[in-house]
Amino acid sequence: MRAKDHKKHSNHWILLVSAGVYFGLTPNAYAYLDPNLGSHFLKLILIAVLGGFLTMQVFWRRLFELFQKLGGFGKRQSGRKRRSSQ
Repeated sequence: MRAKDHKKHSNHWILLVSAGVYFGLTPNAYAYLDPNLGSHFLKLILIAVLGGFLTMQVFWRRLFELFQKLGGFGKRQSGRKRRSSQ
């Protein structure tokens, strides 16, 4: 089984090296990059960050419960007293 795994990894390296050689040795592309391209990338990054925050807001309860199970996040210490609701 180890020889099979090793062969899988060597195939990935061959693919990676051949792609690097292919794209590394190509002649100049003379492509035009629009000056507004930077603002589009900035918008994409902003949308991704805001989307992540929105996802956290929607699923906050589930994420909080998951963190409680994994690491004890949010659990009260046994020495501290709880406040009464009065």
